[in-house]
Amino acid sequence: MATAAPNANINIPYSAFLDPTTGRPSQPWLQWLMNPSVISINLGTGLAVTSGGTGLTTIPTNGQLLIGNGTGYSLNTLGVGACISVTNGSGTISVANTGVLSFSCGATGLTPSAATTGAVTLAGTLIAVNGGTGFSSYAVGDLLYANTTTTLAKLADVAIGNALISGGVATAPAWGKIGLTTHVSGILPIVNGGTNGTATPTAYGISYGTGTAYAFTSAGTDKQVLKANTGAAPTWTTLTTGTSILYGDNTGGFSNVTIGSGISFIGGTLSATGSGGTVTSVSVVSANGFAGTVATATTTPAITLATTVTGLLKGNGTAISAAVANTDYVPLSTVLTKTADYTITGTDTWIINNKTGSALTLTFPAASSWTGRSITVKNMQAQLVNSASSNIVPIDSTTAGTAILLGVIGNWATMVSDGTNWVIMQAASNNNLLLE
Repeated sequence: MATAAPNANINIPYSAFLDPTTGRPSQPWLQWLMNPSVISINLGTGLAVTSGGTGLTTIPTNGQLLIGNGTGYSLNTLGVGACISVTNGSGTISVANTGVLSFSCGATGLTPSAATTGAVTLAGTLIAVNGGTGFSSYAVGDLLYANTTTTLAKLADVAIGNALISGGVATAPAWGKIGLTTHVSGILPIVNGGTNGTATPTAYGISYGTGTAYAFTSAGTDKQVLKANTGAAPTWTTLTTGTSILYGDNTGGFSNVTIGSGISFIGGTLSATGSGGTVTSVSVVSANGFAGTVATATTTPAITLATTVTGLLKGNGTAISAAVANTDYVPLSTVLTKTADYTITGTDTWIINNKTGSALTLTFPAASSWTGRSITVKNMQAQLVNSASSNIVPIDSTTAGTAILLGVIGNWATMVSDGTNWVIMQAASNNNLLLE
């Protein structure tokens, strides 16, 4: 069956393409396909879009393009937008950028590192008014604060234990200590070491706990003491005349002093009640060449010596008091071995140096208080022995210095107070032969 020609310009067979008997292309179509022919082309009619044409018969001008319009094609040039230019030539179209070729970041703190066409990289630091900080680096611990209405500043960190303190309106903050009288508000609870504000201090009163809060006693009067009351608040009380004396018993408590015979404690006064005795004689040890007895004393109340006085009497050139005082004699001491610098006491007589590593320094008592007293020092170390003060007169001179013993084991010297200095009266080294 013949069909209408799809295009009047092409001469094709007017028969069915397939033979209905064989189901193959018909003979007329086979012959045409082997030798197709075109009768004529009508230039007045454009080839339809559906046949692969444009549907147009107009010759395009420079720069015109075929642009689909939904049903076919239209001839049109490229439109231009902002900062874009189009130049149409014979067979050419040039598109160019006519807008910004460089830019500035203004006062933002940023700058273009490549102010040209193409990709632009920013440099610099964004300032505070544009959402930045104005800083490109920080130290650990720095804090930022507004130092003006448009800029920021850095507050450097400080030592441990400081707190950030407001400087007030329109003033920069600073690190510092919290002032308990100016920077703190509220009341500290008892469990945190405070009073919880439960009591107003009474002038000259004493604070005490009630079990849940703090209270204050009234102000006591002169010579009153605070008295504890079991299950009740403490009160001030006036002491009355007593008959006992308390002393610490080394266990956290107190015990009464025993008032012995011959002594009374009345009205706060400790007095002797007996007639006492008199010192009739004192035996004197002759170790320092002073011996004898003391005449009958007339001191009242007198002191009776039950035993003889043992020790060295101070030969200070004055008469010995009948009532012998502790300062009138020097008790004998044992031999003392010292391994460190030492201050000589009132009972020291014999001292051995056994200090290693450096010289031994001895601090002597004032010679003016011990006229006639003697002190002997022996060296058991190869170290010097010196006085802390220039008060030692050597055996071969009258000028006081600090030297006592050479750094030789076995050296010894005996010093006697002349009331001004300690004079070396006897001395020897370990390898000296002593002649009588």
